[in-house]
Amino acid sequence: MRLFLLLARCASMLVLGELLAGCSISGKQQNVPLVSPVRPHVRFNATSHVGIWVSSSQGYLFGQNEVGRKTVTAIDVTPYDCTPHGIKVDHQQNLWVACEADDGKSTIEEYAPGSSAPSTTYADSGCASCYLFYGWPYDVAFDDAGHVFAANIYSIYCTSKSSCSSSSGEVVWWNANAPTAPPTLIYDPNITIVQYLDADPSGNLYIDGQGCLSAHDCGFIVDEIANPTTAPTITNLIPPGILGKHVAGVYVSKSGEVLDVIDQDARTTFQYALPWVASEQPFNVLGPTFQNKFGLGAPVSGGFNEGDTRQVIADFNGWLDVGRVASNKYSAVSNPNFDSIASAAYVPSDK
Repeated sequence: MRLFLLLARCASMLVLGELLAGCSISGKQQNVPLVSPVRPHVRFNATSHVGIWVSSSQGYLFGQNEVGRKTVTAIDVTPYDCTPHGIKVDHQQNLWVACEADDGKSTIEEYAPGSSAPSTTYADSGCASCYLFYGWPYDVAFDDAGHVFAANIYSIYCTSKSSCSSSSGEVVWWNANAPTAPPTLIYDPNITIVQYLDADPSGNLYIDGQGCLSAHDCGFIVDEIANPTTAPTITNLIPPGILGKHVAGVYVSKSGEVLDVIDQDARTTFQYALPWVASEQPFNVLGPTFQNKFGLGAPVSGGFNEGDTRQVIADFNGWLDVGRVASNKYSAVSNPNFDSIASAAYVPSDK
């Protein structure tokens, strides 16, 4: 999805450039005025009660009420060099954000309740045993020990000034007791483009993305990284061909008893029991989520409320999919502030 949008954006810029260069009337070149969009001023209301956080590619974190229909507050994260993607809320109602930035400035940011500035920042760059490293994080997770994890959709790794390589199969983590230290890298050879991840209470990771198990067996896959902070062991859980073509989020719910995998193409969430067993099949399927009259519907990333009675998913087309788990009924919640939203999380969450 992200690569497709980047290509489409580049194509649109090329077409626009050609139109502006060749636009003329009666053989005379016309100067078409370009209006730079004014970044809206968003007032942060620290006393507001946030029921759902939403991350937007516009550079805002929107705080919605419990049903998602009203924006009660917002945080502008662009002053912190942040394009927000995956978000999660921990059991203390801290908001965690995966922030992409250029020139090695990407970070994971933690926002305390009622704050408009990060309380802790984890730099997705540097390493103890290399010349240079920096990544572009797409999602964030944490375990009960306080360790922090990120899925890097892309990264640069240099062993020396003249020896560098790029990768998209990197997961990084920071020790709970050393947030300012460089991250530790874990490479998953199965996944060529890592996108989403989550951790169970014990710290085992579940990651997804585009990958290959062999030269002719490629597609959307889900892997587990057991014991990532001590002795990482990688196991493929869902091979290519089971899920749709477009990668969407993974989420661990029910206090670590359920792995939720969103199939963007089917607009459903497959629920698997944890711990994972061989040849496991989903015990439940939630959805499908909303699809408009044009056939659009692309649920990408979200989570559950405290008690796991409701699920919220950000749809990349600009709305929230909000569902009641017991009845398996979903509705679309739109908002004038929403554009390309990337993730959503309940406050309080089930973490």
